[in-house]
Amino acid sequence: SLPAHARTPKTKLRQRIDTLAKSAPSMAWFSRNIRALSLKAKLGIAVPTLSALLLLVVVISAAQGPVDLPFVAVLGILLADLGIDAGAEYTQRAEIVVNQIRLPRIITAGLVGMSLAIAGTTLQGLFRNPMADPGIIGVSSGGALAGVIVIVTGAAASHVLVTPAAAFGGAMLAAFVVYGIGSIGGRFTLGILILAGVALSSLLSAVITFILLS
Repeated sequence: SLPAHARTPKTKLRQRIDTLAKSAPSMAWFSRNIRALSLKAKLGIAVPTLSALLLLVVVISAAQGPVDLPFVAVLGILLADLGIDAGAEYTQRAEIVVNQIRLPRIITAGLVGMSLAIAGTTLQGLFRNPMADPGIIGVSSGGALAGVIVIVTGAAASHVLVTPAAAFGGAMLAAFVVYGIGSIGGRFTLGILILAGVALSSLLSAVITFILLS
């Protein structure tokens, strides 16, 4: 092999390609074995692994911030919330920071991520396309328009939940309108549904732009 100072970028790239080529058979073997596993076996591997990763991310997120906390202390606080005494030492200030500031935000972020994952999976299953998103059927534009309306009219100031409720209602209304157009004549057609969604999304986006500029 060439000495380190004599290696050019092309030589390094060729070496990386050779390394990947050598590992390709083992990767293919791993992929075939994963596909051969039953659904229960896959869940038995995925659920514990993802749960451990989720716990790790929660602990890291709760420890990082303007006030850095030791990971052991954060883990002790979280276990104490579950009624488990891990014997970890932490201050009352650290407990307040984790339980009253960071943990609610982490839970909210997790719930939002779960909701987005469910919505994305539902739409991708409906359209049988891994690239599908709520913008295809006008759901995003419907929610955005309803939110803009309550903000512009001042109704959002009446309660903190008015804007989220209006956005949810607007998204649902847009979805029902598109579904109604797609099932005209008593027969549901996916192509018409997509075209209706794109058209409604463009129309609602134009209305949003008009409201913001007027």
